[in-house]
Amino acid sequence: MAKPGFLFYFDWKHIFSTLSPAEQGALVMALLTYAETQQQPHFTDRTMVMAWNALWPRLDEDARRYEAVVQKKRDAANKRWAKQDDGMDKYL
Repeated sequence: MAKPGFLFYFDWKHIFSTLSPAEQGALVMALLTYAETQQQPHFTDRTMVMAWNALWPRLDEDARRYEAVVQKKRDAANKRWAKQDDGMDKYL
């Protein structure tokens, strides 16, 4: 199952406030694309490269934390199922 979305942080506001509306839109679309596909944008403008470099590492960190939580919940569910299966064997 794919991640349902990504977090957008208030502390990113200062980065977006330095960009034009067109640049803001391009950066948001790059964030959406990267969060969904891990495809890096190919910005050539130095301002956009700097803005992107300030934001994308946080997406990667959030993705790692999300996967850790998913795996922990998966392990707990598997443990519960295994415990239930062990208890049912004596009745068969």
